[in-house]
Amino acid sequence: MQAVIEVLKYILLGFVEGIASILPISSNGHILFLKEILNIEADSSVLLLLILNLGSMVGVIFYFKKEMKIFANSFFCYFFQKKCDKVVIEGRHNVRNVVIAIFPILIVGSVMTYFIEDIFAQNIMVIIGVGSLMTATVLYVVRNLTNSGVKKVISAQDSWFIGLMQVFALFPGFSRLAITTAAGVKRKLSMDTTLKFVFLMYIPVSLATFFGTLLSYQFDFNYILADFDPSNTLSYINFFLGFVVSAISTFFALKLIFVIFRKGNMAIFYIYNLIFGLTAIFIGIS
Repeated sequence: MQAVIEVLKYILLGFVEGIASILPISSNGHILFLKEILNIEADSSVLLLLILNLGSMVGVIFYFKKEMKIFANSFFCYFFQKKCDKVVIEGRHNVRNVVIAIFPILIVGSVMTYFIEDIFAQNIMVIIGVGSLMTATVLYVVRNLTNSGVKKVISAQDSWFIGLMQVFALFPGFSRLAITTAAGVKRKLSMDTTLKFVFLMYIPVSLATFFGTLLSYQFDFNYILADFDPSNTLSYINFFLGFVVSAISTFFALKLIFVIFRKGNMAIFYIYNLIFGLTAIFIGIS
């Protein structure tokens, strides 16, 4: 019975990670909140968070597999070739914009990685709550702008602005999707254009986070693998299930978010973030 409960815990964590990575709510914030409020003693090692994040990234890649193929070819062409076919040439524009957009968070994140855990270690639940309230505020402010964008071509200036706003997502509890989507519609970009661009950024940012986390712990695998029992078959099953559920829930969350955002139904998200934020602050203070 205990083994079944442990499996269900990992499935739940994978589901929450997959959903929260795509919807305008904080994924790390919800994982930490869930483990705190339900007293989940599932593996708290760095490895678990990395695997759940990796599963979510796989879900995004699979959903955008066509765009990812063009992007990969365009990336190679952009840096290593002078002549490319028409589709790849058009894709080079996206490569340039993604490189511009991820530059700010890579620079700031590489510096903050070494300090962010110490800065936010105290009263993490309160910090998560404040981040969620900030997310709710951003979504409320742009609630009437979601269908006002008409631009379908992203400029370098648009990319830079979205990239700068993305830096705020380093704050625990602050949704990356919320701030980058708000930045896109603020620049008069269409919702579809904004969402596709935001998720194009997701892959390199996730990869950078993955390797940045390893670097921040100086590749100390004794610490990274803490609490993971390699002699226990159930540990492998739990991690695998967390990975798979994270990938699947991410895929279906992507289908959901495009439908909701196209209709401009933002109220459910800023109300949810408001309630979640106040709850987290109350628990943190208590």
